[in-house]
Amino acid sequence: MADAKTAPAIDDDPFSTPGTSEFVDWKDINGALIVLEVEEFVSKVPTVHGDNDAIRADLHVLDGELSSETYEGTLIFGRSMVPQLKRRVGEMVLCRVGQGAKQKGKNAPWQLHEATDDDKKIGMTWFQNRKPADPFSDADEPGTDD
Repeated sequence: MADAKTAPAIDDDPFSTPGTSEFVDWKDINGALIVLEVEEFVSKVPTVHGDNDAIRADLHVLDGELSSETYEGTLIFGRSMVPQLKRRVGEMVLCRVGQGAKQKGKNAPWQLHEATDDDKKIGMTWFQNRKPADPFSDADEPGTDD
């Protein structure tokens, strides 16, 4: 084990802390433009309502009251949203959060609506301005000639 004299400076620390799944309250982002970085389909997640399929994704809010918020590793449930995202693993999905028609005795289902052309412009601006995903990238390091 390295002592304090040989340990790297905190600024040089290449490690991240463990991540957690973050809860999204869909009513808080109803109508918002979001980007979902779909990580995986998760089958039969135990919940208080029994086992349900889910999607794990990083969710980025691009407009509305919670603009610039990111929910990492969030589990997305729902009979409408899971099928919408199940075949998008490894992709980024740009969409608006909305609700379908309420059925007798049930809440209106949360849905993901296709982005408009104006939404796509906002999405492209977000994409072009986001930080690089590779924490070891030296693209912005001074003294590199890349």
